[in-house]
Amino acid sequence: MKVLSAPTMPVLPIENHSYSNNSALVHPATQVLLEQHLRSLDLTDTVMLDYADSKPEALRLFLEAGYRYTIASEEVFFASAACNGIDIIERFCPEMIWCLYRVVGC
Repeated sequence: MKVLSAPTMPVLPIENHSYSNNSALVHPATQVLLEQHLRSLDLTDTVMLDYADSKPEALRLFLEAGYRYTIASEEVFFASAACNGIDIIERFCPEMIWCLYRVVGC
């Protein structure tokens, strides 16, 4: 087994102050980043989490369905022209860890 690490694209936890749905929509890989923010505001019991299959999908549904929070890739967020009325909470530059396995006997 070989373990590699590499930086990912920056991600932005964002908040919609004009929300109609007091929930957060996230890709499971970014859930922990958003939960940290919700804990800091003592909102873990009042803001429910919904899940999307990808960060671009989470951003699209966040905008369409009026969610309060999501995490978007920085590049995708700024390309979406969705910046108006949306606050960037923080900017993260996470590092991804990859584990490569060699299958013996194949």
